[in-house]
Amino acid sequence: MKIVDVNELAKALNLSVSSIYRKTEHGEIPYFKINDLVRFDEKQVVHYLKTGSLVNSEASYMDTNDVAAALNMSVITLYAWVREDKIPMFKMGGKLVIARDDFYNWIQSNAVNPVKKKKKGSKND
Repeated sequence: MKIVDVNELAKALNLSVSSIYRKTEHGEIPYFKINDLVRFDEKQVVHYLKTGSLVNSEASYMDTNDVAAALNMSVITLYAWVREDKIPMFKMGGKLVIARDDFYNWIQSNAVNPVKKKKKGSKND
């Protein structure tokens, strides 16, 4: 799994950034948000554009390497998160995995919006 931003996806698909935003707004390509930033699973987008289907049976589960890469963390840290029940992974065939859809749902439900600093003199001071 390779999580990319709008600029990276535009370059990979040879489209403009505005075209990517337009396609996300019209539901033409799958995306998710992390802290209000639009992100894409590059393989899922390519699969969707080729087949029109979000389901890719070859990649319906993510293993620890996929999840750690997507979250930009070490596998060791990910194992700690699993032990602490911070992420819902389970064993299948002796490997820790998570269903791709569950991972996207988990990301969205655990995304934290950054706290915006108040400007001096605002009415909320």
